[in-house]
Amino acid sequence: MMATLTPEEFSARLNRLTRTGGMMRVLAQVATETALTMDREAKMRTTGGNPLHVRTGKLRQSIKFKTEAKANSVTAEVQAGGRRAFYARFHEFGEHNMPRRPFLAPAREVAIRKLDETLIDRTRAALRTVGIGA
Repeated sequence: MMATLTPEEFSARLNRLTRTGGMMRVLAQVATETALTMDREAKMRTTGGNPLHVRTGKLRQSIKFKTEAKANSVTAEVQAGGRRAFYARFHEFGEHNMPRRPFLAPAREVAIRKLDETLIDRTRAALRTVGIGA
């Protein structure tokens, strides 16, 4: 049996979820899961024969993600390279004598394809905590 909410009850419950930080927690969870998916995919794409040939593993080790949640925003970042694997950009974008072998861009596409479903699932779960939805 489904509960019936008046528009006022619905609004009050939604406001409670927002006021208590529930929606920001949802966004932080989704950002973290999306960045982690991209991190995993990028690392998988830097494994030998994919078409990058691993010599030292430094490129794969350089792939890192971080998320940051502030009062009104959530950011997620995935990066590769740095001093130990400065050549990451050469693989990703190509160079005059080196073909492109992207690993971050395809990983981003995989993560983006999963983003909608993850956001919907986490939002539904949060709404259920305040009595909205089954």
